[in-house]
Amino acid sequence: MDNESFSHQESLELISQMLEKTNEEQSPRMGFAFRYWGICTILVSAMVTLVVYYTGQPVWHALWMIMLLLQFPLSFSSRSKKVHTSSYTDDSVVGCFKTLGILFWIEVICLIIYALVGGGNYFQLMAPLSVILVAFTSAQVWSILKERTFYIISLVVMALGIFFLCAVVEHLPVFRPMWNLIAGGLLGILLLIPGILWRPSKSSVR
Repeated sequence: MDNESFSHQESLELISQMLEKTNEEQSPRMGFAFRYWGICTILVSAMVTLVVYYTGQPVWHALWMIMLLLQFPLSFSSRSKKVHTSSYTDDSVVGCFKTLGILFWIEVICLIIYALVGGGNYFQLMAPLSVILVAFTSAQVWSILKERTFYIISLVVMALGIFFLCAVVEHLPVFRPMWNLIAGGLLGILLLIPGILWRPSKSSVR
């Protein structure tokens, strides 16, 4: 009986050690991913602002599509690093970000199709829509990881993104180039703060 109890205790300790090891491996990878996207978002928003400002052509808002290409270096880096174990939480978080990528592609394809059929060029909407989509995904991630502070920050940024979208729609077809910096700033806050400060708690891994 004692042997069975001891064996059971050992099994629990082994599982706990494996989860902690997974937690340690995932923490720097997730932190790097948030910092990567935060910096890239700020740089892309600054570039779009300058190009639109100096050309005066709203079609250059389509440069936000660069964000779709920036996922490939990160994906390649992630695949090159082997993680020995994977938890349900890890898989859920990865699924959220994959869904975000799909939503971005849908957004871009819809805007391109609408422009091609003569409906007009509305690439200006990419900035506020990006804020809303990323903030919504971020809220899902922090809900899964049980991080209340970052979850609330994500909801606040999403609300600001909705107000931002309303302001953009109200002023269409006019779109001030500096508004791209607003989108970049909101996304930078949303991604860089957790990328720098977040440390997983024991309850984050299941």
